[in-house]
Amino acid sequence: MPAPRPQRKSPPPAPLPIGTRLGSFELRGVLGLGQYGYGYRVWDLESENEYAVKEYLPADLARREGATQVLPRRIEDEERFAQGLRAFLDEGKFLSRVRDPGLVTVYGSWEENGSAYMAMDLVAGRNLKETMQARGRPPREPALRALLQPLLAAVDALQRGPWTDVYGLGAVLHCLMVGKPPAPAPLRVNGAAALTWPEAVLRRHSLEFLAVVEWMLAPQPRDRPQDIGAVRAALSDPGHLPEHLRPGWRQRLTLRLRQHKRPLRLLGTLLLLAAAALVLWRLRQAGLLPDFALPTG
Repeated sequence: MPAPRPQRKSPPPAPLPIGTRLGSFELRGVLGLGQYGYGYRVWDLESENEYAVKEYLPADLARREGATQVLPRRIEDEERFAQGLRAFLDEGKFLSRVRDPGLVTVYGSWEENGSAYMAMDLVAGRNLKETMQARGRPPREPALRALLQPLLAAVDALQRGPWTDVYGLGAVLHCLMVGKPPAPAPLRVNGAAALTWPEAVLRRHSLEFLAVVEWMLAPQPRDRPQDIGAVRAALSDPGHLPEHLRPGWRQRLTLRLRQHKRPLRLLGTLLLLAAAALVLWRLRQAGLLPDFALPTG
């Protein structure tokens, strides 16, 4: 019996045409496509300022009808599409009430064209991938700790699903440290994958810092820090870590050995050569080895 063919991902619907009106906004350009839809650069005809607008358009659930209308992709997708739409609207309303220097200012959300939209400030910058490429090499622990402070404050200002936000922040740290996201939590719960640190990461970061990141990335939500205060406490004092994550002397010894693996390997080779030379010298002194003379020409 032939193996079933893997299902292809649904291609993303086309973005809205340039010049489309969304409320008081006029669409001027496409910023990009994310997991849940497009981001647009828009012009507010009333205030004459430039903003960004995000459209709810998940590729696996939605399709574009004509130039602007959005519909569920299939009949069986209608309920999930509607649930996601409500969540998108609620998120926009919630974020419009939050103000923090580390967060983009959101001005609200509304329904239009069978979909939903969220307006926010247009902020120039680089995404995580571009930032990593610009750096050229992963940041060391002091740089990551400095970066964490405003990020923790921003997540703390949101006050929603803290264990989920903490996981997301831990995944960002993992990307910066390792160069890729951690293995998905469901795979680690089932034992199909594990969270391991490459040698280079172990050389750049302390066991205490790595333990905090591991705690943030715990597969089960109940096993993660339940608020930002717990993360801050563990960063300043490892005694606030769960007992099973606190580095012990065996871990420290193993880390030291791994960190100095090359010098120790070289030292071991030199000791073996010295021991071999000593054995040969004693055998020769005891007359058990003949004297070797170099041939003369």
